[in-house]
Formats: sequence, structure tokens, C-alpha cells
Amino acid sequence: MFKRFVFGMLLIMFAVASHAQILSAKVGINGLTCSQCSRSVEMQLRKLSFVKDVDMDLGQTEGTLQFRKGSDIDFSKIAKAVKDAGFSVRFLSTEIDMQQVAITQDGFKIGNDFYFVPDVQHIPQHKAAFRFLGKMYSSQKESSKTSKIEQPAKGHVYNLVLL
Repeated sequence: MFKRFVFGMLLIMFAVASHAQILSAKVGINGLTCSQCSRSVEMQLRKLSFVKDVDMDLGQTEGTLQFRKGSDIDFSKIAKAVKDAGFSVRFLSTEIDMQQVAITQDGFKIGNDFYFVPDVQHIPQHKAAFRFLGKMYSSQKESSKTSKIEQPAKGHVYNLVLL
């Protein structure tokens, strides 16, 4: 009985720690011209179960997101929420505490998601900022080495560039 309790507690701690590395995200939004537009995007982002808080900046036409601890963060849903509000994503970036993240030759894994980074040797061992690549996450054409990692059964593969 005691062994099951300890094992269960370790599983819970691992689940929370596996997502604790993602500190925040910023999303640049094309077309925000008024406070009503900003509010519309904010409300769509707040509907996401993993979003704890949203701080919109109309002057910079971007939003900063904080996440609920222990949540599976789906960055594609962030981009979809902006689109569902009637706008497009100019950029999507995230800040990650890399101290608890094991880096491989292709990138790193957090939870069920794999983050492909072409220049892994330059990732710092502390906080690092990354920008998501791909048409869903950027209004610009960006040429970059793309991931050759197979899509996992659960989770996503994201292509990132170090900022």
C-alpha cells in the first residue's frame, strides 16, 4: 500500500514537472486596431483550458500568455484561437526554462511534445526564447531546416528557432 502511494506521488510530481519548463508565450496578432478587437482575441485565448492568464498589448498588437501548472500546452490551439477571433498570427514565441529539459541532437521533449531546433548546440542551459516556424505561426515565409522527426502517437512536433 505504501509503495503504491509513493509511486502515485512520484507520478503526480513528474506530470507537474514535465510541463513546468514552459514559462510563457507571446503571440503577435495582425489586424488588431481597437480595444474591441483585442478583447475578442483575449476571450478566445482565455477559453483554452491550459491558459491561466492573458495580457493583451494593443500598442504592440500582441498578447502574453501564462499557463496553468501541469497542463498540456497545445500551441496550435493558440494559433487557432487567434484565427477563430478573425485575425492572423504574426509570430508565436515561447520562453522555456531549459534547466530541467534534456536536449537531444535534434531538440528536446516536454511532455508528449517534441520541439525540433536546428541549432541545439546554442541553446542556453537557463531560460531560452524560441520562435515557432511554419505558416500557422508566422505571417512571413521563413526558410529553415524542418523536422524529420516522426509525429508521435500523442503530442505534437514543433519547429523552433532560437531567439
